[in-house]
Formats: sequence, C-alpha cells, structure tokens
Amino acid sequence: MYALLLCMPVLLYGLYCMVSSKTVISSLDFVVNRFFMKLFKTNDINIVKQCQREFNFNIPSDIIAMRSKTFEIRYRQCENIFFVNICNNVVRHVSLS
Repeated sequence: MYALLLCMPVLLYGLYCMVSSKTVISSLDFVVNRFFMKLFKTNDINIVKQCQREFNFNIPSDIIAMRSKTFEIRYRQCENIFFVNICNNVVRHVSLS
C-alpha cells in the first residue's frame, strides 16, 4: 500500500503534462483496482471500492477530474497576460493537430 501511495503522485504528474484519452485513464483505474484486489485477496469490486472509500483513496480518474477542474477554475481567474497568451497558443496548436 505504501508503494502505491508513493508512486501515484509521480504517475499522475506525468499525466497532467499530456492529453490523456479515456482509455488510458480507465487502464490506470483498472491497475489500481487490481492492486486492491490482490492486497485484500478479493475479486469483488464492491469490496475494493469500499476499501478505497475507507482508506480515503481516490482512483486516478477521480483525481485527474478534480485537478483538471481546479486548473480550469484557476486558469479562468488568471490575470497574467503572458500566461494567458501562452495557454491560448498551446490550445490552438493542440486543436490544429
């Protein structure tokens, strides 16, 4: 469990730097759920989800959704012209690709 808690921030930090598809995020959720299944020696996803709630452990898709929402709120409130211009250029570049 301790190794998972140490690795998750590093793994998720790398995901923030790139656009992730739902398939990639679902795969990460699957890996985490399988880890909990092996840790608690069960194949019941309901037990796994209950354990995750009891340990206050969020799966990657929930963490990414929360942090993306926080980023979007902060982005909309940002008054730094330099930052806004850079972000707008990145968004245009990504949408053209």
